[in-house]
Amino acid sequence: MKVKEFKHPIKILIEVPVNPSEKVSKINQSISNLILHPVDSTETKNDKITLNFDDIQIMHSIYQQFRIRKILGVARRLLHLNQSNNTSWLFFNKQAAFAKVVVLCGEYDDSPLGPIKISFSSVKLEEFIEWIAPRSNH
Repeated sequence: MKVKEFKHPIKILIEVPVNPSEKVSKINQSISNLILHPVDSTETKNDKITLNFDDIQIMHSIYQQFRIRKILGVARRLLHLNQSNNTSWLFFNKQAAFAKVVVLCGEYDDSPLGPIKISFSSVKLEEFIEWIAPRSNH
C-alpha cells in the first residue's frame, strides 16, 4: 500500500508504562511491531519508556493498518477528542501490539498492562489528522 506524504514538521512522543511483571524487551518489541522501527530502550524513567521521533516514517505502518483494519473513523474521532491546541494522542493496546495487531483503546484501562500512548504535535495538526485518518467518503 502506498503511503501519501505528510510534508509538515511533526514531533511524535511514545510513552509506555512498565509494570514490575513486564520485561522491557517485550515492551520494546510491542513498540517495534507498532511502528516497524527497531526499539532498544533499556532506560525507564518513572516506570515508563519514553521515545521521541520527528520522522513521520515511523507512522507509516499505523497509517496502513488504520486502512487495512478499517478503523479510520475511530482513529479520527479519538484524535479529535484528545486534541488540545497543536497536540493530540492515541492509546494502543500493548498486548495486541506485541502480537503485531493495531488495536486502539478509548481509555487507559482498555489495555490491562497499560497502553502505548503516541502523542503528535504539529502546527499542522488538522492536516496530520486528515493524513492519518481521513474523513470517509461513504
